[in-house]
Amino acid sequence: TEIGENRVQELMEKYDKVSPDARWHLIGHLQKNKVKYIADKVCMIHSLDSPKLAAEIDKQAKKHGRVIDVLVEINSGAEENKSGVLPDEAEALCLEISQLENIKLKGFMTMAPKCDKKEDYIKYFSFLCNIKHLNIPPLSSTVKFRIFAEYVCKLCKYKLGNKNCS
Repeated sequence: TEIGENRVQELMEKYDKVSPDARWHLIGHLQKNKVKYIADKVCMIHSLDSPKLAAEIDKQAKKHGRVIDVLVEINSGAEENKSGVLPDEAEALCLEISQLENIKLKGFMTMAPKCDKKEDYIKYFSFLCNIKHLNIPPLSSTVKFRIFAEYVCKLCKYKLGNKNCS
């Protein structure tokens, strides 16, 4: 069973009430000072958005003898009210993460701003179309991101390599 929780406090309240076989994901914003509460509980953090947070996750995971999977949160719409790194900052953050021993970069998480037409969403996901070109060791051999990019482009009736999806 996979369970996603948005807030650390709610995860903590529910953790002991659920099967010990459950795999917990923190999907909401994570503050550095709260990592210590979940480092022994989660299998994945979906909202890594800074080098300082990465270092804290790595430190706390090491204390528990674990490796925690992470997704880098990307603020693809550069919205002030959303967290995440900007798309052009993602590669630098991923390179920093790749140097840490107790977290494993598994991919990206992003949410586009609300758009009037589905075709408008493509600009917020277009960085995924070129993900295989990033020079990041943990990502260079995986196709998960390319598959997602193809899905987004198909949704918007674009093909990879098309000028609108690059």
